[in-house]
Amino acid sequence: MKYVTSIERNASKKSLTKGISLGLRLKFGDRGQDLLPEIEVIDDIDTLERILEAIEKKATIDELRQIYQTTTE
Repeated sequence: MKYVTSIERNASKKSLTKGISLGLRLKFGDRGQDLLPEIEVIDDIDTLERILEAIEKKATIDELRQIYQTTTE
């Protein structure tokens, strides 16, 4: 397993969050942007990657929200 520094982890989180923000805006408009405060508190890179990948596949905001609510509860 590759060691990832906190700087690399923070850069990954920032990049993923930007991609998620863009995807939410393009797919769901302003309503999608309402999810950002919930998503920005997620530190797990794997969860953020799953969210980013799911934006294209999920039909509703609630379906997308289920991805990270099940991992954070």
